[in-house]
Amino acid sequence: MYFHGRKIIEDVFKQLDSEFKSAGELIFAGYSAGAIGLGFNADLIKKYKNPKLIVDSFWLDKESRRVRKGWTKGPWPEINKFLYSSMPRHCKGHWSACFPQRTKFKSMKIKHVFPIWNIGDPYIKGDMNKVRKSIENDIQFYDAGFSIDAKKFRVEGFEKWGHVITANKHYTKKIDGVSVKMLIENWLSDQGQTTLVKH
Repeated sequence: MYFHGRKIIEDVFKQLDSEFKSAGELIFAGYSAGAIGLGFNADLIKKYKNPKLIVDSFWLDKESRRVRKGWTKGPWPEINKFLYSSMPRHCKGHWSACFPQRTKFKSMKIKHVFPIWNIGDPYIKGDMNKVRKSIENDIQFYDAGFSIDAKKFRVEGFEKWGHVITANKHYTKKIDGVSVKMLIENWLSDQGQTTLVKH
């Protein structure tokens, strides 16, 4: 049985359209698969004035996307055909084009993005030196975001962790005197420190 998630989301947006349009501030957030949903539904989000996105634990930096574009052998073609058989129109080309990433949001003119993508996340793929540089560039571009290499810097409580931060105790854990919660609140209020990159 297929789950028609996109049609459900389209209907939710239709029902809440007037509230979204009149909102003083409109923030969309997701972690893991929910973060991927922000990329898939970017065409619906972009219709509103200055939407803000919090993208936790699935971000295709330049290197991570390059690797995925090479997944053309083995089970991937059939998996992709099943999972992404009915892609939104703005996702033409390779399936990874629809995932949350700087190029996707730039093409949609979505300017306010807070990416969270940590070295050590099991979904990061590719040359880690290139990933680090690419993540740093994206966070610098948005002047917002959070990324650490917990193992390299022996950040207590993070060593065996890498995926999802906004939905657990790591959200309020301080590193170098700031937490992700503090950074996001500063970003939303447009004051104070809004980034932490510790690679």
